[in-house]
Amino acid sequence: MDPKAVFGISLNINKGIIKELTFILCYM
Repeated sequence: MDPKAVFGISLNINKGIIKELTFILCYM
């Protein structure tokens, strides 16, 4: 596996988690 690809995937996952958290916080 290419380290850069893995890093990019983890960044995308983190962005998705942050989006989910902000979405949940905004609608509580």
